Amino acid sequence: VVRIVAAQTGFEHRADLEKLHFDNLYTEDQVLDYWHIFLRNLRKSTEAKAKVNDIFGMLVVMGIALHSVQDFYAHSTWVELHPRSKNGDYRSETMIGALAASPRPSLKGLQTGNYPDTRTTGPDGGAVPPGAMQHGGYFVGLNKDSPERPHWDEAYIFAYAGTHEIIDAMEKWASEIDPQFWQRVKKYKAADGDETVRLERDHGAARKVSM
Repeated sequence: VVRIVAAQTGFEHRADLEKLHFDNLYTEDQVLDYWHIFLRNLRKSTEAKAKVNDIFGMLVVMGIALHSVQDFYAHSTWVELHPRSKNGDYRSETMIGALAASPRPSLKGLQTGNYPDTRTTGPDGGAVPPGAMQHGGYFVGLNKDSPERPHWDEAYIFAYAGTHEIIDAMEKWASEIDPQFWQRVKKYKAADGDETVRLERDHGAARKVSM
């Protein structure tokens, strides 16, 4: 999606598209600002698909949104700011919960990793701050993208909770436009033939990656 849109727009929106992976947000304010933008755009996109009964388009929007939400917990310091309970239980607080809380809890130290690690200029044109953490790879860095990385399991739990939260929000937004739309989305089945084969192949690959 990033490559297609960037090519169509002459890369003028590339900085914003890069944030869909929740990378290169170096301060609490930058993270919060982007979360507000992300949720506002997601609601507008959901409502737009419901208005025209675009079921397949709604699934595409959902896939992009969930990728972004899950990346946030894997690419940020959220886990470090929400350590496991003293008895070892996992925690499941989410960013949406923090945004809705009154007063909003302090998230000092919240940031996402610098990507690529050689980046010296932030997406908005300013210099990367000296204290920015690197996204890294399999062996170093902030990311929790695989079981090889520390805190991967904790990031997984946060992302799992955040996934259900986003889907519930999208269902609510869509149902406010068309009460039956979400049920039609849930019942979607790919057409017979090549589409089904490709979908099953992608699903199988995603399952193997997750394992």
